[in-house]
Amino acid sequence: MLPSMTSAGAISFFVRDGGGVYRQPGSPFCSIRFRWRGRQIRESTKLTSKRDAIDYRRRRMAEFGIERNPTSQSVPTVDEAARALLVHISASCKSGLPQVRSHLKNIVDYFGPNTLIAEIQGDRMDRFVIARRSAGLKDASVYNEMSTLRRCLRLQWKRHRLLALPEFPMPSPGKARQGFFTSEEVERLCQHLPAHAVNAVRFAWETGWRRGEIFGLRWPTTQVVPCPKDCAAAGDRRAVERGSMAVCSTISGAASFSAARTRAYPGAAP
Repeated sequence: MLPSMTSAGAISFFVRDGGGVYRQPGSPFCSIRFRWRGRQIRESTKLTSKRDAIDYRRRRMAEFGIERNPTSQSVPTVDEAARALLVHISASCKSGLPQVRSHLKNIVDYFGPNTLIAEIQGDRMDRFVIARRSAGLKDASVYNEMSTLRRCLRLQWKRHRLLALPEFPMPSPGKARQGFFTSEEVERLCQHLPAHAVNAVRFAWETGWRRGEIFGLRWPTTQVVPCPKDCAAAGDRRAVERGSMAVCSTISGAASFSAARTRAYPGAAP
């Protein structure tokens, strides 16, 4: 390995396969470059040691499937990363599992289940956003799917199965939805719904919860607590303490979530 001077003035320490480790003038950190599918990948390693930077480059290339590195962990595929995110959400009792599962299905279908997550770079994300808009999705829905993709890759990065996170070209989240049903409108709607959906619709209107949050409720993980006075005064329909799954909602001036539970699920055991 011999040092050389690049046209841009950076000192480069080339390695055998045509890529390299180099340091930009005035920077203490080594950067790497290598070719992948006809394009050149350039990244900063945030490392000052050339030896460590060379090892970093080899591991990064292994993430792209360019070469094998027996010292690094196997790089997860899109399908493996998606499954890991679902398990993580279930284990931590976080909300939104149905929505995340739906988003991940679209992500896996587009990128392919066997694609390595390191191969998902900014240009492929841009094409994903365009494809989802062409499929008829609104800006908010596209934003949510991109947020799920970012969450999926970030989990693997935190678990040290991905050396570097790509830049995420996040689209605009879109405008907030406007307009709300009145009580009379909800009752007129319920007249045209099947019997099994009426209670769920009324519950959704009373609490402001989303479908996945409502259908994800289970008695063993739900604790009914009185609604604080400040919550009732503010009219907050979405005051949710996820840490202990305690739920507090203002429902038609009632002081507790118990009234809503009785209306949504008549005869249900506490």
